Amino acid sequence: MGRRCIAARPAVKQIVHLMFISVTQDCDCPLRQTMLSERMRFLVLALALFGTPALACAPVAAPEAEVHLASINAARASAGLGPLALDAGLSRMAQSHACDMADRGYFAHTAPDGSGLVERARGVGLSGFCQLAENIARGQRDIPTVMRIWLNSPGHRANLLDPGLTHVGLGRAPGPHWVQVFGGGC
Repeated sequence: MGRRCIAARPAVKQIVHLMFISVTQDCDCPLRQTMLSERMRFLVLALALFGTPALACAPVAAPEAEVHLASINAARASAGLGPLALDAGLSRMAQSHACDMADRGYFAHTAPDGSGLVERARGVGLSGFCQLAENIARGQRDIPTVMRIWLNSPGHRANLLDPGLTHVGLGRAPGPHWVQVFGGGC
């Protein structure tokens, strides 16, 4: 089989090297890769184009969500408030916003296109809540750290300890970007 060379972005180059594709010096293209087979080429490109983003922004795992929820409810109990329940719709909304911030490189309650909390709620088909609130953070490595920062911020603390809120959704994306979306009844 003849040599085939491809020009690729850095992420693909890393994947190509991880897939043990040999590097040659006698190929006259920029990347100088010898492809092992058409099937391998397809696998590498599919992984680079479709596999990496999905893996990079997976939903919060159940054990992590339980720890995060327990931390929220411990803070609420200390203030004499009842616990929040985890809500799947609010979690989809929180995860979507965390991923969007990570993917598009911004950090704000309002996306670059002008959409905010209400538009995101409509976008995931959320219903049943008349009150919504959101906490976002970026850069904290773990739940205790991000919770300490939120509890020391008056606005974020007010959301965490609002007696009218009954449910929460949790999101986290690379960066890390943390999102809590709260919902309360009418």
